[in-house]
This record gives sequence, C-alpha cells and structure tokens, in this order.
Amino acid sequence: MIGSIFIVILNALICFCFFRLTASYIIQYLMNNNAEKKRKKGQSFKDWLLFKKFRTEIPKYHIIMYYICGMVYVVLLFVMIIFHIVNADVDRIIVRKLWAYIFLGNAVLLGVYNVIVFGFHTSYTFIHRMDKIHIRGINKKEYREKIRKLNQQEKKDSKNKKKRNI
Repeated sequence: MIGSIFIVILNALICFCFFRLTASYIIQYLMNNNAEKKRKKGQSFKDWLLFKKFRTEIPKYHIIMYYICGMVYVVLLFVMIIFHIVNADVDRIIVRKLWAYIFLGNAVLLGVYNVIVFGFHTSYTFIHRMDKIHIRGINKKEYREKIRKLNQQEKKDSKNKKKRNI
C-alpha cells in the first residue's frame, strides 16, 4: 500500500511539473525577460503556486486544468492514506490495476493537453526559437496591444489621482 501512495505522489509531481513548465513556456513567449523579472520580484510562494501574478498571460483553460489535476491528486492521495490507515485488505490485483490506471490516465491527460495547446507539430521549434512557437488561443500582437492599453489606462488613473490630491 505504501507503494501506491508513492505512485500517486510521483504522478502528482509529474503532472505538476508539466503544468508549471507549460506555463513557463507561455510566459516566456509573451513577455520579455525584463518584464518577467519585474513581475516575479515580490512574488511569494503562494503567488507562484497559484499563478497570481500571471493571470493575464496564462490561458484560463490551463489554470483550470492545473487546479483540477491538483484536486484530483490530493483526493486520490487521501483515499490511499485512508486505505493504509484502515489496513484495508485490498487485493494486489486491484492495486496493480490502480497503478496502471493512474499511469495511463496521466499519460493520456498530458498527451491530449499537449495536443490541445500546441497542436500537431513535427518539430518542437519553441525549444530553439521562441518567436516560432504556436500556442492555440494566444495571439502575441493582441496581447501586446491589450497590455499597452492597460498601461495607458493606469497612467491616466495615476494622473487623475495626483490632480485630486493637489
């Protein structure tokens, strides 16, 4: 039973790393290094874990899948711990099937998600050249235009506050 708990933790870490790396690719694609460093400067562990400072860059479906996978693995881990505490006589065959289902489910989830986000590409050019990356649902020009408008709006708001204070 300890092996089952280890397998669940291992799969949770694989899934976590996959989603963190994908988010990192998206952030690097949309932002330059200087802007990324400025945003990360005062970032706490909670902000890092929950994507608090990069909500405008990371697509909503990615964040939703990240939270769903986290919750599923936490629930699965608690179920395994409860089975271990209760000393449930779970057949070895059932445990082996569970391991297979966890591995298969994780592989299918990550593979399908990768196809949904990046599409079918024969070469992974995003590793070598960030300007050739193709992420579905993200248009770099629209993003930059949106950020430019937000920055202009913030400047206007700060000027209006200064005028009110004087």
